[in-house]
Amino acid sequence: MRSLLLRFVLSALAALAGSAAGFTFYQWRLGRGIGDGGHGEIHIAAPGATAALATLLGLVAGRRGPFLAFVAGAGVTAAVGMQIDESIQALIGGQAPEPRARATSSSQSSG
Repeated sequence: MRSLLLRFVLSALAALAGSAAGFTFYQWRLGRGIGDGGHGEIHIAAPGATAALATLLGLVAGRRGPFLAFVAGAGVTAAVGMQIDESIQALIGGQAPEPRARATSSSQSSG
């Protein structure tokens, strides 16, 4: 029982650290960093949904759980940013998530 609790705590901490690192990379990749002419700053945040998913992965992974939790948290957050959290907040609030801008194909465009 104590081993499971320790694995949970380590996985949760690793997932939070990985999510924060991934979100920092996500912002840097989009050009929101300090070196972009002063238009923005990088904010340190750990999206809760990706951290929770990474923690669950860490729990089921066994001995290497905390390492996998960090990698999963960093990878998923670097790829999607806050999109999962925004979708969950929109569903809880009872409204549909905002659609992302998508390229339309030539068959869908008018004219």
